[in-house]
Amino acid sequence: DTASRVTESFYQCVEKNYGKPDVWGRYMETTGDISFGLTKEEISLIHKKGGKIMLLYNHLDSATGFEDGKAEAETAISYAKDLGVPDGTALFADIEPVFPVDADFIRGWIKKMSSSPYKAGFYGDFSEGSNLRKAYDSAKEKIENKPILWSFQPRIGITSKANAPNDFDPAAPKSAKTLAWQYGIGGEKCNIDTNLAVSEILKYLW
Repeated sequence: DTASRVTESFYQCVEKNYGKPDVWGRYMETTGDISFGLTKEEISLIHKKGGKIMLLYNHLDSATGFEDGKAEAETAISYAKDLGVPDGTALFADIEPVFPVDADFIRGWIKKMSSSPYKAGFYGDFSEGSNLRKAYDSAKEKIENKPILWSFQPRIGITSKANAPNDFDPAAPKSAKTLAWQYGIGGEKCNIDTNLAVSEILKYLW
């Protein structure tokens, strides 16, 4: 995954230094100087190269309240429709460790996503004791549709595709539908993080 735009030269950098990517994690819209939003040109390039796109929504600075959860999901859905994202694709709410988060927000995001063409997803620190884990654990008994989780713990360091971890072992609740693990952050050769995912996730990607 990357906050940078995927151009032909950027793609070649990644392929040369890390291996041909099967999936690209990208942000749907530009957020200040944090990330560039996905463009039609990137979508075409990634698909032409045979890759899938995993979509992140990172317009949050707080993740509390049921109504706010619904409202943020509605904005993410609007972004996805503007990009032409097909039905059934997961939209991952990026909940950073510094953000306040509660169970109501998680339920609100899932509630709105459940009435849309898209699937609810969450990206963040789901390790034991984290604020996001506590919020998820509090919400899970009231969740009708299980969301897809993308965990960024533990971080064991950037690797090439050939040297990716043999075992898929993200920190997350055992009962959760955890399908992706960002195990490495901050590639030196290109601006990427490295992830491992299980094949089931492909049906939720673009």
